[in-house]
Amino acid sequence: MNGKNGDSVFYQTPFLNILDIVKSGAPQVFTSYLKNGSLSSNITFTAAHYNQDYDELIVTTDEHTSGVPGNPIFDDHLYRYILKGSGIVHAWYPFANLHPIYVFDRNPYPNDSTYVGTDNNYTTIIPTNAFTVLSSGAYNIRNCYVNAQNNLQISYPSCQLTYFTSHGPTLDGRIKPDILTPGENVISSRSANVNFFGYGDEIDSSYHFFSGTSASSPIAAGIAALIWERFPHFTRDSIINRIKSTARSDSFALSTGPLPNNIAGWGKADAFRALTGISSDLSQLCGQKLVCIPKPPTPPPPTYVEFVNISPNPANTFVNIQHNIPRHLQLSVFNSVGQLLKIEKLPPSNVATSKRLYIGFLPSGIYFIRISGGMQAFTKRILIQH
Repeated sequence: MNGKNGDSVFYQTPFLNILDIVKSGAPQVFTSYLKNGSLSSNITFTAAHYNQDYDELIVTTDEHTSGVPGNPIFDDHLYRYILKGSGIVHAWYPFANLHPIYVFDRNPYPNDSTYVGTDNNYTTIIPTNAFTVLSSGAYNIRNCYVNAQNNLQISYPSCQLTYFTSHGPTLDGRIKPDILTPGENVISSRSANVNFFGYGDEIDSSYHFFSGTSASSPIAAGIAALIWERFPHFTRDSIINRIKSTARSDSFALSTGPLPNNIAGWGKADAFRALTGISSDLSQLCGQKLVCIPKPPTPPPPTYVEFVNISPNPANTFVNIQHNIPRHLQLSVFNSVGQLLKIEKLPPSNVATSKRLYIGFLPSGIYFIRISGGMQAFTKRILIQH
């Protein structure tokens, strides 16, 4: 994004006095342009006295760079700020993938002596600061994945809190967020009617990866739905308290300070414990490096019936993998949240052959074993009990 009068590739509006906007009663409108001169965005500021103590600033942006080829659209965004006292406030509107430049105390305007980086506090806003809302912060669910272009995408460690999660407290001093749920590199279904295959977060025509509290909030809602199904007599407050009281802590959550706090809330939501009262220990999985490799090519169809058998189930230390597929196969082990934990190769065989797979290093729980490389992929859920 480039302003006609900007001092860099970013457009910067002049400094505005909120009281001047309040007194004038007229909105302040600015226009930004792309480097080639095309319209990029309209930015409008309006302001009013919220009450005797606070001022209200409304910022609306019409971004004209969204859409797909042949279908140019613009996005409307509205931001509401409640301000108290006096001082200088910097705010920015991130376009496309430019927002990481503001992370880790990087100043986008090094020649601007008035620029002050944010501390990310008091950033929880409507509706997450409502009294009756369970608000969810986000943490990273996987450190790598392979996209539709078969490119390896690398992220930061699994289970680490994301940089974009809003922090509390609310203006009246309440703790927010309430809990943390997966909110980065989350696998989700995608619309088959929109072709986003040029983007790096697409897996195939049915699934993609996406990130944000737009990912963590639905997961929190799903946990709430499971609790309500298990305990139909629960009220809204009972469900919220159940999720908060059964949340777990790990080294990433505790690194923010004693819980509850205004970064990690009461900890990471534990759906299994909320439903059963039994804690699930994911500490080994969080510290384990995931395996991400490009997808193998699609094999030719076989001329006979393939089979794969995995036993016993439940298992303890070993499972036996039996198959009759005359091609090199890949065996993948996933945990219950879809993290890839182990990969092994299986030798080809024209007749039924067996391989013993060691699983004693995995904690008790539910896992999925996937065999790929044949005409079709075989996936089986197993229960490991120690």
